Amino acid sequence: MKKQSNKRGFALLVLVAFIAVIGIETVILSGISSTMASETNQAYLRACHDNLVISGLAWAKTNADRGAVNEATDLDIASLALRRAELKVTVSVAEAGRKEANIIAWCSVARQRLRTDSTYDF
Repeated sequence: MKKQSNKRGFALLVLVAFIAVIGIETVILSGISSTMASETNQAYLRACHDNLVISGLAWAKTNADRGAVNEATDLDIASLALRRAELKVTVSVAEAGRKEANIIAWCSVARQRLRTDSTYDF
């Protein structure tokens, strides 16, 4: 009977050690997954922002002669299927007849937000 209790104690010790190893791995993997989620959100923000800026430039080039100059236009971005975003374009005429587009674009995901206000020549 003594031998059986020693075997049960050893099995219990192995089980407790195994649970401790699983706990440590869980802590390590949760930190890694948190970092991956943050980096994924940053990549999503950058991609959405780039899409907004490119869409704004395309709209400015297409509608530069049709619309009013120096008037801000809020563009409908529903077709881009972005969660929380906004795009505002102002077309103006610079020196020597060059046209400029001032693009204000912002988008956000989770607690991160990316906003820019840039001017592009075209």
